[in-house]
Amino acid sequence: MKWRRGETLGVGASGMVSLALVDDQAAFYHDLPCVMAVKSAPLSKSGSICRERRHLNRFEGCPQVVRCFGSDTTTEEGEDWYNLFLEYASGSSLFDRIRRSGRGGLPESEARRYTKSLLLGLNHVHKQGYVHCDIKPHNVVLVESESEVIRSPMNLNGKRKRVKKEHTAKIADFGVAMKAGKRTKDEERSKGKLRGTPMYIAPESIRCGEYEAHSDIWALGCTVLHMLTGELPWKCDKNMEKAALLFKFGFTEEVPEIPSYGLSKEAQDFLNKCLVRDPKSRWTGDMLLAHPFVSGLDCMTAESRKGERSRVVQPQKAAKEVIDSSSSQSSFDLTKPYLLMSRSASNRILPDFSKIRTIKKAKRMEEEEEEKGKKFEPSFRLDAWGYWGVKPIPVIPSSNIAIEIFN
Repeated sequence: MKWRRGETLGVGASGMVSLALVDDQAAFYHDLPCVMAVKSAPLSKSGSICRERRHLNRFEGCPQVVRCFGSDTTTEEGEDWYNLFLEYASGSSLFDRIRRSGRGGLPESEARRYTKSLLLGLNHVHKQGYVHCDIKPHNVVLVESESEVIRSPMNLNGKRKRVKKEHTAKIADFGVAMKAGKRTKDEERSKGKLRGTPMYIAPESIRCGEYEAHSDIWALGCTVLHMLTGELPWKCDKNMEKAALLFKFGFTEEVPEIPSYGLSKEAQDFLNKCLVRDPKSRWTGDMLLAHPFVSGLDCMTAESRKGERSRVVQPQKAAKEVIDSSSSQSSFDLTKPYLLMSRSASNRILPDFSKIRTIKKAKRMEEEEEEKGKKFEPSFRLDAWGYWGVKPIPVIPSSNIAIEIFN
């Protein structure tokens, strides 16, 4: 197949995505669209893309999963590249759509359509025995269906009227997908790694490396909340340490805040069925498809759709978002303070949050003590979210918290 690389559409952790332009003759003989998206990575670093192709082959035929048209290898500027040809999404990603909508989020009628598509796609993936592991707006693409000819009289120019169908949300980026029920506790988590993105990952995945269908449902709830509010699902201080964020998401009783205003009762109830910390109490995909938030979509009148467009969810002024490199990662390293905190929580030794002591203050205290010539045995303990302090207190023999110094 002859093709040429077009403009770059984006760059991610697994590779770059560009336009792939196929000449008409090649497209005809290979039954391919003339415009595709091609995900490329150096051959030596193409493991994630190769896994994605195998997963997409398993889910072939599902209208809510992005289509795969095959792969090839090329040599560009002396380097071998692996190329995966995918369905081109003219509407870009769901994240881009949310960002273009402004701070109020998407109209609820639009969010309902995308939610139903995502549920149908996830159900298909789950019934094949797999879990996506990284559902988020960045990994959902909006594909426009072919134009439909309306059977109506031709206009004065001899052409029929054409109407474009609405964009369909399709699940993409299966690079970290895995077999359901397989835990990464002994494999990746022991090496300090987790699959997913912190802002959307399920508590049980952070806590014990569990990846099941209900883990994707939690991520779906976070994604729907992001769609409806235009804000990240968790409201956190931008200065909060990564270790503290992971501890908050995985080991506390908190859940993402669902606005009590600006959303319909159906939307609020749908989110409450997804964002449940106990995975056994979380609704399944089949149950959610029967929920009025998506099941009543076809019954919405034009007047109700107009009302949905006028509904805007205003973000709280006091809320602060955390937008950093961790918000778009598909797999990330667990920090040592977090591993220590999680080990403590699993043994029911909860951190003491009554005092806040920063690392700088801790170092300053240590320097002052050294200057005074005082000798004491240091014991390290967690005094606040992700901060470690030094205090001349006796070592508690019964504590099984590992003692390490973090610079």
